[in-house]
Amino acid sequence: MRTLYNKILGKIDYLKRAIYFFYWKSDGKQNSIENDKFIFFEISDASQLFDIDSNKQQEYKKRLEDGHVFCCLKAGDCLSSYGWINPTSSHFFGELNLKTNYPNTIEVLYDFYTYEDYRGQGLYPLLLQKICLRNNKTKIGYALSDNLSSMKGLKKADFKLLTVIRGYNKGRLERLLKKI
Repeated sequence: MRTLYNKILGKIDYLKRAIYFFYWKSDGKQNSIENDKFIFFEISDASQLFDIDSNKQQEYKKRLEDGHVFCCLKAGDCLSSYGWINPTSSHFFGELNLKTNYPNTIEVLYDFYTYEDYRGQGLYPLLLQKICLRNNKTKIGYALSDNLSSMKGLKKADFKLLTVIRGYNKGRLERLLKKI
């Protein structure tokens, strides 16, 4: 009985959450954010992972095995910022406990992090733009409603607001993703 009660409470918590979804489409223009101090790397093989917290190594290896791509910015030998690309045709949005499918013309960007020493230097939007220029696929980025800095970075990288999803609104999200 307690397990059922906890599951119901957990689902109610997901229903209250709001996620802002943003999209980016290629318009043929070169990106407007530049910073020669940082070098962009793309990693698709677990043996190339470096400077990653050992607690996350197994999770990251699994993501790479599933076809996801690790992208990062380095300043010299130091990892400064990173994020993930999911180029497959489905993605699990853990914040909403929601797995959704979308056309293969879309890539989902997720789980970005900038190390504390490098914050405030515009690395998140820089990394987003570097990722967007990899190919002409539409990119989807998202942020919880209380993560204002992520939303600001997405906008600075020329992402446009697609929608706000609350709870288990899988059908609405999938319909919107097919339209862009």
